Formats: sequence, C-alpha cells, structure tokens
Amino acid sequence: RDDLMRSPAVTFVRGDAFAFEPEGVVDWLLCDVVAFPERVFELLSTWLTRRRCRRFCVTIKFRGAEDYGWLARFKELLQAGGGDFFLRRLTNNKNEVTAAGVVTDA
Repeated sequence: RDDLMRSPAVTFVRGDAFAFEPEGVVDWLLCDVVAFPERVFELLSTWLTRRRCRRFCVTIKFRGAEDYGWLARFKELLQAGGGDFFLRRLTNNKNEVTAAGVVTDA
C-alpha cells in the first residue's frame, strides 16, 4: 500500500526472506511467504535465537495433514524463548497457522 510505503516507521526491503539480516534489532518480523513449514521454522528459529526482533507474526503454511507435526516443534521453539506467544488457525486461512508473540530480552 502506498500509504504504508510513505510511513517513516516502515522500511520495505525487497529480497530473499531467508537470507535477509537486519542491521540491528527490528520491532517486528512479519513473514507470510509461501514456503514449506521447515523453512519457516528455520527462519523463525534464527530470528528468535539471535534476538533480531522484538515481536513477530509468522504464517506457517501446510501442504496437508503430514505437515501438522511441525506445530509441536514450533510450540517448543516458542516456549523455549520464554516470551508470550500464540499459535492460531485464523478463520479464513484453511491450511495455515499464525504464530505471533513477543521476544524476551530483544
């Protein structure tokens, strides 16, 4: 959206979501890329363990029931971070789960 792109609070960076490394800690990691759950897990794990963000909202997309086992791994990752988080299947996202939360000590 044009109004978002004009906001001084937003920095848009075009590139590879999995290779991007911010120069410092950012307020939000927002991730809604089409990728296998294991790739999104790696991305979120890296951002959380390196404390690259203060908050996050990540969409986990599943190909089918065989991918749902990843939910337990995401939950373990988020619990290990010690911050507040949730994993929710939002109403209109049939085969997706959203993980959002706050990173402690970021």
